[in-house]
Amino acid sequence: MFSRARILRRRAKLFRALSAYINVDVVGENIVGIADALLAELPPTVVRAAVCDSVRVLAGTHLTQKKAASLAWRLAGNIERLNDGGAVLPWSGQPVNEIVPVCVEKVTPFKNGNKVGYVLHCRAQAGSLCGELFTQFFSSNSLRVIARVVGFSSNSWGPLQYGGVAKHFVNLLFFAHLDADMSRNGPAFHNVSVTPGVLKHNKTLLLVRCQAAPCPEGYQHACANCFKGYDTCSYGVRAQTCVEAHCRTCGQTAFFDPAADGIACINCSRNRSPAATIKEES
Repeated sequence: MFSRARILRRRAKLFRALSAYINVDVVGENIVGIADALLAELPPTVVRAAVCDSVRVLAGTHLTQKKAASLAWRLAGNIERLNDGGAVLPWSGQPVNEIVPVCVEKVTPFKNGNKVGYVLHCRAQAGSLCGELFTQFFSSNSLRVIARVVGFSSNSWGPLQYGGVAKHFVNLLFFAHLDADMSRNGPAFHNVSVTPGVLKHNKTLLLVRCQAAPCPEGYQHACANCFKGYDTCSYGVRAQTCVEAHCRTCGQTAFFDPAADGIACINCSRNRSPAATIKEES
């Protein structure tokens, strides 16, 4: 059964186990040492040869912090495969259909031909794609359909109305049904599903974001308009909390998204027309 919390805890343990090998060349006895360090933090059901083969794919390289983090996550999210004796390798293609749990890290407006919609930036939490960030475009109409699957109200009177606020998808979890035929140029999916546990996670976020429950910080504005990011607030819809600076657009001291262009504050950016925003992102 998928548990993101369990995977992240195991990932942290595996990364700590690799700390002694950061900046070490993955060669000779180091391969065995790395594998043994990982095995000490993995369930006893895991096949040793599978872990060794998972490490051996990095042979001849320098184990950077980034590579160690990726290796730890790949193993943490693929325990069943390791139990079956299969090596967990970096993603290089999607030969078969696969259902993988993903978390939406970012949403950006986009125009794909004549279709206006949004790109979901998804991080795979487990499976062959574990730890990888990939994107998927959905038209505005398609995203409304998906919204009802992932936890928004399925009727017009429910408390968790989608209302076209695509930013509310940030940090929601769901299972992406990767389609091998669609994934020739990268991971791709059309269909999504959820489990009761994933649905509970999503609705906990949506209750506050849809203002069906009070903001824990006491703010009255909508989460989509908030200056706080999910680095400091679990209900935030932006990655980083905004910083105060002078806005050249409105001439006021205002909040800026650190990841934005730095020209317009979040209020001025919000007042831009949707068409202009979509054009900039396309």
